[in-house]
Amino acid sequence: MVTRRTAPAVVPQDVVAAARRLEPSAWEQIFDLHYPRLYRMFRARTSERAEAEELAAATLRSCLGGVVGHHRRGGQDQPFETWLFKVARCELISFARTRPEADVMHRAVRDEFVAPSIRAILDSLQPDHRQALALRHVVGLSRAEAAAVMGQPEEAFTAMLSDARADFRRVARATGWHARS
Repeated sequence: MVTRRTAPAVVPQDVVAAARRLEPSAWEQIFDLHYPRLYRMFRARTSERAEAEELAAATLRSCLGGVVGHHRRGGQDQPFETWLFKVARCELISFARTRPEADVMHRAVRDEFVAPSIRAILDSLQPDHRQALALRHVVGLSRAEAAAVMGQPEEAFTAMLSDARADFRRVARATGWHARS
């Protein structure tokens, strides 16, 4: 499995403050930083590019509408990205409810993102493990972002991700698959 080692996309606090004041330049920065990641997340769970584009745009629209009072929990701010990906998860759940023909939340990651040999291993894992690995290593979300998408505390997500990686390695060894450098 190829792991993307990119720095988490973090919106600087001054940009978040400007976004709360609804300054267009702040929203342009947020869009530029997060739209590609939101699109990848949704594209991995939808059958059409247009659906992924609309879900990413809807997430940003929802954030724009709720940014003034956003991410207050227990009197403390949570990171903007955590809040953003919770909004994205809500958008995905709403989308799934309109799609009776498919369980979007547990659909396998789109074939175009994963090699066939890895696909077979992922498909043999339980859905939560498959989703954790896909969010972290295919979509490229940080642990905090992936945890928010799955609606879990970061510590619980980290433990699940560790279990998912162990399951992946176990299945890979059993099938004789090995990563090529």
